[in-house]
Amino acid sequence: MEVLEDVGLLEAIEAKNFQQKFGAKFLKGEEISDFNFSEQFTDGWKWTWQVPRAEFDAALIDAVQERGVPVEFETTVTAIQFFEDESSLTTVQYKDGSTRQIKATPETRGIPVVALTAHAMAGDREKALAAGCDDFDTKPVDLERLLGKIEALLKGKAGS
Repeated sequence: MEVLEDVGLLEAIEAKNFQQKFGAKFLKGEEISDFNFSEQFTDGWKWTWQVPRAEFDAALIDAVQERGVPVEFETTVTAIQFFEDESSLTTVQYKDGSTRQIKATPETRGIPVVALTAHAMAGDREKALAAGCDDFDTKPVDLERLLGKIEALLKGKAGS
């Protein structure tokens, strides 16, 4: 939740009034193991939310779109070309097979591109990086992991 707070999205999630969750119970055969989130070895939140995944994701998408961040769905980055003038051209393919190209200039080249995909096959990360993406992550989205990768890219520590 610190990550949500750091990027200014905590309020959007709090507004959804998701059920708070203070622990978890794990069952294996006859064995029961209770885990209380307040029993921890590091500082941090002592609870989390129990969320319907689609509603949680929609709340985050809505919040970033309200800030003017464009979000496109069911797309694939198929190529990124880099030019001597430090511009680049990214080719995006849509579900229907159509494509479009996005030109980046030196002023916008610092914006990282993270491939986010439901495909988690061997070699997919390498393909995304070879196509010019700065990093790669898979669905279902682990928000803390994804935001950590974005934060690392923004700080110049790609490939975390």
